[in-house]
Amino acid sequence: MTIQDVTQSFPIPARYPRQAGSSNRITDIVVHHTFIDPLPETATVAQEIARINSIHQYHISRGFLGVGYHGIAFPSGRGYITAPLSQWGANVYAENNHVLGVAVDTKLVSGVPSGKQQHAVAEILLHFWDYTNREVSIRPHLYWGGTTCPGPDWEYWVPNLANRVKEDDMGLTLEQRVAAHEQWHRETLDPVLKNYKDRIKQREEADKSLLQHIQKLQATGTGSGVSMTQVTAKVKELIGKIRLKI
Repeated sequence: MTIQDVTQSFPIPARYPRQAGSSNRITDIVVHHTFIDPLPETATVAQEIARINSIHQYHISRGFLGVGYHGIAFPSGRGYITAPLSQWGANVYAENNHVLGVAVDTKLVSGVPSGKQQHAVAEILLHFWDYTNREVSIRPHLYWGGTTCPGPDWEYWVPNLANRVKEDDMGLTLEQRVAAHEQWHRETLDPVLKNYKDRIKQREEADKSLLQHIQKLQATGTGSGVSMTQVTAKVKELIGKIRLKI
C-alpha cells in the first residue's frame, strides 16, 4: 500500500458543513479530477503535500472549511487520505451527507489517468471500503449533474475501478491484473464501443437516405410547380421520421 494519511496536517473543524457522521450513512463514492495541471510522475512527496495544501487553502476560501476530497491520487502512484472519512466532505452539492470523494490530481480534458494513478485511486477506494465494511457504489461526479467532472472519457476508466479495488484486495500479480483488464475490455468496454460504432453507421446511412429524399423532392418540386414551402415541410417531416428510427 502506498496510501498515506495526512489528515492531521490539514485539520478540518467538525461542524457544518463538515460535521461528523457514521460509516453506515455512506451510499456512494464520488470520483473527481482536480482540474489542475498535474504534477509529474517524478514529483516528490513534499511536492504532493504542497499540492494538497494549495487545494486545502483554496477549498477553505470557498467555505468548505478544508480540503473537500477525502482522498487524492497522484501520477506518481501515491495516494493520500486528505480528510477524515468520519466527516462530511465537500464533493457533491446537497449530497455530502452520504458520500466519500476521491480525486485524481490532473485535468482530464480528454483521455484517462495513467495506470499508476488509477492504481493509487484503487488503493484509496479499498481504504474507503474498509471503512464502510462493505462495497459502496463508485460514481463519477457528473452522475449528479451540473458538471463534466471527471472528464469526457470517464466511461473508459471509472467503471473499472471496482475491479481494480478487488484485484488489490486479492493481491493479484501483474500478469493476473493484465488478464483481468483484458477480460473487462472484452466483456464490458468492447460491446459498448461496438454499439457506439453501429449507431454512427446507422446515422450515416440515415443521413445518406435523407439526402436522397431531399434531392428527389427538389427535382419533383421544380418540375411540377410545387412550392419550396411545401418541399421544406415535407423535408422536415422526413427528417423527423428518419431520426426516430435511430
